[in-house]
Amino acid sequence: MTPEERRRRLQEIIDQHNEAARALREASITYRAATRQIVGAHETILEVAHHADDLAEHVRQVSDAILTANEAVMALFNDDASGGPDLRTS
Repeated sequence: MTPEERRRRLQEIIDQHNEAARALREASITYRAATRQIVGAHETILEVAHHADDLAEHVRQVSDAILTANEAVMALFNDDASGGPDLRTS
């Protein structure tokens, strides 16, 4: 191998190494971006779950209020001084 052939071959190897390093760096950047999206989605899911839990509690409170009102109506309807039957199950 002549010195010029050796230099060209070394340059080819260095070029291939640089290309591989750039591809690895791009993959790392893409992986990091995907990880951030996953973390963001996870935080969004937790936030939605928290809001759903709050909504479920609100629905329970409204249901209890409706049942309490129904008990009062039944007591008036039946003229029952005890307040009527307890319609709430929880």
